[in-house]
Amino acid sequence: MKEIGALSSQTCQKWTDIFISGDFDQFCTNNRGGKRIENFYEGFLELELEAKLVAIERCRNKSADFTAWDLANFVDQKYYEITNTTKNKNTNFVRFIQLCRLDLRRWGFRFDSNSKGTYFEGHEHPKIVIHRERLALYPELDDNVEDVVYVKKTAIGSINIGYDPYFDNSTILAQSERLFKLLQFKSEFKNHNIAAIVNNATTHTAKPYVLSDFDKSIGVRCTTDTIENIDSQGRLQVIDCFFKSSPNNGLSEGLLEISRELNVKLPPKVKREQLIDILTNHPAFKVTSRLEQLANKYNVKIHFLPKFHCELNAIEGVWCYQKQFIRKNTNQTYNLMLKIIPQSRENFRTRYVDLKLFRRFWCTLHAYNEGQTYEQVLKSFFGNFCSAPVQSYRRITNTNL
Repeated sequence: MKEIGALSSQTCQKWTDIFISGDFDQFCTNNRGGKRIENFYEGFLELELEAKLVAIERCRNKSADFTAWDLANFVDQKYYEITNTTKNKNTNFVRFIQLCRLDLRRWGFRFDSNSKGTYFEGHEHPKIVIHRERLALYPELDDNVEDVVYVKKTAIGSINIGYDPYFDNSTILAQSERLFKLLQFKSEFKNHNIAAIVNNATTHTAKPYVLSDFDKSIGVRCTTDTIENIDSQGRLQVIDCFFKSSPNNGLSEGLLEISRELNVKLPPKVKREQLIDILTNHPAFKVTSRLEQLANKYNVKIHFLPKFHCELNAIEGVWCYQKQFIRKNTNQTYNLMLKIIPQSRENFRTRYVDLKLFRRFWCTLHAYNEGQTYEQVLKSFFGNFCSAPVQSYRRITNTNL
């Protein structure tokens, strides 16, 4: 009987004798059996249900740290919300911690000591192992960037308020490198050749140097320190663009001197325009963009989109959707705009608009492959009001308003 929480046989016999031959008033007292005091939760049945749910949810975690104090604190806050009263700072919890501990036992919770340490589970979970390896290989992925705010565990970023509102080439390279590093840990992309389709903008296609950056003579403009060339024997040749010794120490060499080092035969009295035409096809000046050079380090192939083809550029659809969302929900105040911009991104994600943009990309690509013109593609996917001539953007100034 004791094992199930009932009275023992001796106690039952004692109270039977009192009932039969003893004092009836003694039997009816609250000293044994029956309800002793009024239950706190009788007047707040919903509060008891919410407290049970909170306890279950918190104790369901692998590293559960839920205590009777947490339950007492939750009950205390909910009590003042339900009664619509204000708590005095000097008062204790409406239900003591000891009573909350009894509540947990009454609801079937057990208090077991953790002998395996604070974080005894999950160390070798596959996702945890991947995250640990990523941080060991690229610890900078968890660093905060001053001018760009990244969404956690992604390469999605936005400009931090108060900084230059433009993604220049260095920012694009940093964002792209973050993407290339993260791709290595995507299980869906393992054992696949990765190709990235990139907008054909100068911020993406910028090269380390181009011929137009050089002048013909010594001591004039030069934007790079060295250029690289593969000689006839397949060896890498690094050519300095500035003199390292006197009498021209520190001055730029110019295209004439660089051509001699590259063993390029030039006609006498060559002009700068002729010199540029001669060197245009030289391997030393057939350099790829900085983005392509960066992608090669991570075995990623870059494909630039043709210019003026926004229907192939999914990011244009992202911006269009976000702007439309903001116009519908904004009151043109600064504080609300700061809240709506992240909401527009989340709305884009939850409604799976990206799938629509990707589907449109492949459909337009197949249409071009079948020989359709730019105007036919626009009318097929964007409506009959589209026309082939491209209108340039008009800058809006105060005089246009």
